[in-house]
Amino acid sequence: MRLSLGMMFQNFSDWDRFLALERGEQGLGDAAVPDWRAWKDHLDVFLQADELGFDALWSVEHHFTPYCLIPDPLQLLTYIAGATKRVDVGSMVCVLPWWQPLKLAEEVAMLQTVLGDERRLHIGVGRGLARREYNSLGIDMDDSRTRFDEVLKILKMALTNERFSFDGEHFHIPPTSIRPYPKDGKGLVDRIYGAWGSNPSIRVVAEAGIRPFLNPQKPLGDYDKDLTEYRQIREEQEGLPPVPPTIVLFGYCAETQEQAVADATRYSFEYHQSAMTHYEIGGEHLAKLKTYQHYAMPAGAKLQPAKPEDLFYVDQIVGTPDECIRRIQHVQEKYGCEELIMQVIYGGMPPDVAEKSIQLFGREVVPAVHEMGVSVSVG
Repeated sequence: MRLSLGMMFQNFSDWDRFLALERGEQGLGDAAVPDWRAWKDHLDVFLQADELGFDALWSVEHHFTPYCLIPDPLQLLTYIAGATKRVDVGSMVCVLPWWQPLKLAEEVAMLQTVLGDERRLHIGVGRGLARREYNSLGIDMDDSRTRFDEVLKILKMALTNERFSFDGEHFHIPPTSIRPYPKDGKGLVDRIYGAWGSNPSIRVVAEAGIRPFLNPQKPLGDYDKDLTEYRQIREEQEGLPPVPPTIVLFGYCAETQEQAVADATRYSFEYHQSAMTHYEIGGEHLAKLKTYQHYAMPAGAKLQPAKPEDLFYVDQIVGTPDECIRRIQHVQEKYGCEELIMQVIYGGMPPDVAEKSIQLFGREVVPAVHEMGVSVSVG
């Protein structure tokens, strides 16, 4: 089994100032931690993944807020490819409705080319949820589903056909070739992963023939039915072979269980606060959008403030090295996990705290995880 790290590059301390700027307040001064410093601090930690034995580095895509400072995951991953020697790279995810599909295909092909034959690129794709991002990019959220479908189709065509054309609702492409044409376009397409946050999206991912990618927006156990539905559509309806899921969880390793739980509870709560703010979960605008209503609150309901202890799900990979190994083994046995990606810097976690955690993971957890097998059975 593979154990990898997910990169978010948050600037959690700047949220209050950012929201004040949105309200039009003046005289706020500069960020306490400038973005360039947050970037460097995070990057310095993640570049240790190579020597610590982790299998891959995966990058998110977000725009315009302190939530995550990575507007182009493929640009970051290209830098990672040059700064490391052995890790694979992946996106978690490229938000397809925000991309011009030919530009995306070109960047993917370029990145595979610079990685060479010994390393792999994994392409996670999703649809996005944050109104701020859609509005500033000038893209209608009501078009997100159809734009996702078209960009995914064009991406797959561009990577596997030297000459192709496309005529859709949003994109009209005359006979075109992307250059450099990828050496292993079929392999790239086989390593496309789909993330879902709603029940209709499960069918979209399964019918597209792409691999399941769980970046939990709910406790992991609540995905059991999702994965069953995915398998039924993929295998029974589409006639495709079974594939194991790739799963993203929070990870934090410490010398004592008490310290690990205390730190992880604090920082996961801070992450939850930033996510709720960035995505405006429960906002009235979500009820008015065609494919986002399930994120809205029922009529008359109010979003209740969470407590730190409520967010400490048992399926986080948190504890001493032995406890982390036990938890990873449980996830692998229950879900047939192919690769586990851990978010290891989140909320306001200082980089030196994250560094100690991933070094402990590398020394004592990674070797044990590499001994675990992979099964495509789930349940």
